[in-house]
Amino acid sequence: MAQPGLAATWQDDVLPVALQQAAFHQHDAELACALLCVSKGVAASVRERLAGQLDATLQLRSEEQAASFAAWLAHDGGLLRGLEVHAPKYESWGVDQ
Repeated sequence: MAQPGLAATWQDDVLPVALQQAAFHQHDAELACALLCVSKGVAASVRERLAGQLDATLQLRSEEQAASFAAWLAHDGGLLRGLEVHAPKYESWGVDQ
């Protein structure tokens, strides 16, 4: 059984240290996104400590995926330092070059 306050200790003590590690910033945009789903407190810590620090690559495969990513970008795009987008089938979406 978990001890009372254990989640708060993890969120207040362990998570900030993990988010400051250089290796985290270089490789773990996916982990950061997963942490956004853990709880409101963890998500707030992630947004605060990683603002403008993550690079991401997006491989668009459908209009639905593009719409979902646009919604995420509006809410959590502040995490990104850079974004590389690949959309090989954009012609079929009615987008002009």
